[in-house]
Amino acid sequence: MEHLSETDRLNLLIHLHDKTRQEVDFLRDRQDKIFSWSSGILMALLGALLIVEPSKDPVWSSQFESKLVVSIAVLAFATFSIVWQQRTRRWQGENGQVILKIERLMHCYDKGYFDSSGEVVLFPTRWNKPPEEEMPKFAKRVFAANYVSATILFGVLAIAMIWLRG
Repeated sequence: MEHLSETDRLNLLIHLHDKTRQEVDFLRDRQDKIFSWSSGILMALLGALLIVEPSKDPVWSSQFESKLVVSIAVLAFATFSIVWQQRTRRWQGENGQVILKIERLMHCYDKGYFDSSGEVVLFPTRWNKPPEEEMPKFAKRVFAANYVSATILFGVLAIAMIWLRG
């Protein structure tokens, strides 16, 4: 097997870094779209519940069984959105690990690699940690300000409105 020259290896690393960054951008955009789609639907439901006249019954009326069915549907929808967001976030983290490995191979965190004084570090050292360390577990993400916690909040509000209304 033929070995690549130092220049060819560097060019390959640059290419892989660029492609992986594009994938991270794509996944970030996808997560934004998933949240926008699901929050839009949940907000429309909340809005509809708020503007229906108190004298008129919502579509599911005030029967326990009807409220239960609608609540289960909202719960299933919110859960689907959250799982989809989490999966996209996991893929984004995996791509982040690849990017970090490439940046390490390119000496982006080595002090003095790019300057004669031996003092300059190309990237901040706080970036030099595996993404899994900075990505909190699901329970922590629920209470942080992010798309998952917002989706959970909208789902809980929608279910509460279903039961408190009529």
